[in-house]
Amino acid sequence: MGLELAVLGDSTALLPHKIIQELTKKVESIMTRAQGLAAVENQEPAAQAGILVQDIGPIRKFIKEVCGPVCDDLDKKHKAATGLRKFFDAPMASLELKFQTMISDFFMERERERKKQEAILQVQRDKEHKKEVRVIAGTVAIQSGMQAAAEIREEMGDAPPVILEKIHVAGMNLGTVWHAEVIDSVAFVKGLASGKIPISMFDAEASSNKVDKQAADLDGKIDYPGVRIWEGAKIRRNRR
Repeated sequence: MGLELAVLGDSTALLPHKIIQELTKKVESIMTRAQGLAAVENQEPAAQAGILVQDIGPIRKFIKEVCGPVCDDLDKKHKAATGLRKFFDAPMASLELKFQTMISDFFMERERERKKQEAILQVQRDKEHKKEVRVIAGTVAIQSGMQAAAEIREEMGDAPPVILEKIHVAGMNLGTVWHAEVIDSVAFVKGLASGKIPISMFDAEASSNKVDKQAADLDGKIDYPGVRIWEGAKIRRNRR
């Protein structure tokens, strides 16, 4: 039975090669002796197990002695590096969140106004389109009959949708996403029991996470008892 040291990476950067070799030899020796001892069912294997336990003790003490100081040193360096990271990153993270929130509020306000204007313009366009269809269909009816007029109406269909351009912010990728959360657990459970909510949405620990994901996937087209849905900004900074 060989000891696979590859998982340790460059272990010689942590301990001298001589110590690594000694540890490998000691541990492999114990592992080889232990390989044939599958169970303790009588006195002889019990004695073998007892000797193994006795021999393992000093090896573990040796491991602690050679690895302990290295672990303590690395722990101190890790804490120092973590402190530096927090010291420099905390104000950056705070500013990033502040400006993202400001951009998010600005974007959602403009997005609501954009959709409102789209709806108003769509009503106007629908009226104009219907008027145009009536005029053309009336002319065709006189010239070619009612069947041809009906075909013209079918061909012209509905008015094309009004789509206003979304706002842009330099350096940012802006969009919207639907969110959902369980706000009434009793109503939610009753909805599960009645079949109004798919049973796949049930999770004692993460039901809100599941309905939130489904709201995003279905663009808010869910109507579950005890669940609140809302549309929010989806903001990502562009990579340079």
